[in-house]
Amino acid sequence: MLLAWLPVQAAIYSLPRDSIAGCTPVDQTYTCAAGLVLGAGDTIVLTSSDPITLKITGDFTTGDGSQINAEGDASKLSIIVNGNTAIGANSTLHANLTGVGTIDTGEYTHVIGDVTTIAGVVTIGNHSTLTGKITTASAAINVGYDTTVIGNIKTMVAGVVSVGYDSMVTGNISTTSGAINVGDRSIVTGSILTTLAGAITLGANVKITGNVATTYQGSVVGAGAIVIGGGSKIGGSVTTNTGAITIASGTKVDGNVATNDGAITVGASTATGTDNKDNKDGVTKIGGAVCTGNSGAITIGADAKVDGSIETAKAGAITVGARAEVGGSVTVKKAGAKTVATSADVHDNANANGKCPNGKITYPKIQSRQWRQIFMH
Repeated sequence: MLLAWLPVQAAIYSLPRDSIAGCTPVDQTYTCAAGLVLGAGDTIVLTSSDPITLKITGDFTTGDGSQINAEGDASKLSIIVNGNTAIGANSTLHANLTGVGTIDTGEYTHVIGDVTTIAGVVTIGNHSTLTGKITTASAAINVGYDTTVIGNIKTMVAGVVSVGYDSMVTGNISTTSGAINVGDRSIVTGSILTTLAGAITLGANVKITGNVATTYQGSVVGAGAIVIGGGSKIGGSVTTNTGAITIASGTKVDGNVATNDGAITVGASTATGTDNKDNKDGVTKIGGAVCTGNSGAITIGADAKVDGSIETAKAGAITVGARAEVGGSVTVKKAGAKTVATSADVHDNANANGKCPNGKITYPKIQSRQWRQIFMH
């Protein structure tokens, strides 16, 4: 009876030399007709320099601590799953993984290789790392908290992208029709884009090195509100065609803030006073212009700073709060009240950094090369 309680020894498969139960090898391809289950700690080692493919009809499941090509080149192993995939916690996978169904990696997993699904949700566990692209045709992508993705994240047709708090994405995040949510204190070293429809919500103290936009190349196509939490830093512009833009207190945007149809609200600084707004912590600062191309009110909070001009092109009031500073002009071109606090400082500098175009917003300080990079990768 005691023997029944002894732990099962983890299996080691050396491919292409060894066989895998339930799988038929032909040359460098293993076809698994009824799914594939690897136990906890099971290991797959590639002993050939030629690429190997696992074709799995059904689900692919590994136990915790599994090691799949852990010391090998990810380009040498392709795993194609006609079902759902679940990789156990504390596992290592070096392979390009393609699934029809869902793909779920447990906590503390380490993945090198691209992850792709057709209609299944991709979930990367907390405290994990993934080096490669994550792509779905039409499904959500969830990245856990304290997780690093070194590569682009993209949903081709529809699907929400959510990145947990304290995470890092080294690449662009883009969807065609789906919201994008980034948790508190996370970092994205790239741009964030929804090309057709989908709101973007960034938590507090988030850092984005590129642009944040819910529009295709800054054009008149695209809809979705943009909300940026307090204390965040945006290295590019913030733009949408249709949708409100809300920037919370203490956030800094290096480029323009613009929408064709929708209100723009720039929160008050948490640091008060009129001196040294460029270098003071807690100051809400826009490094370019703030513009609405068709309709929408603009509100600039107290003690905030806008380096460029502020303008509503057709319909929309402008309110500039106490002790706020504007490098350019403040203009309501057609319909709408203009209210500037007496303690605000408007420089009316014709050479201020950032001007609003006449009429609809087209390319508000977004470099076309940056957008090409998003769609090429």
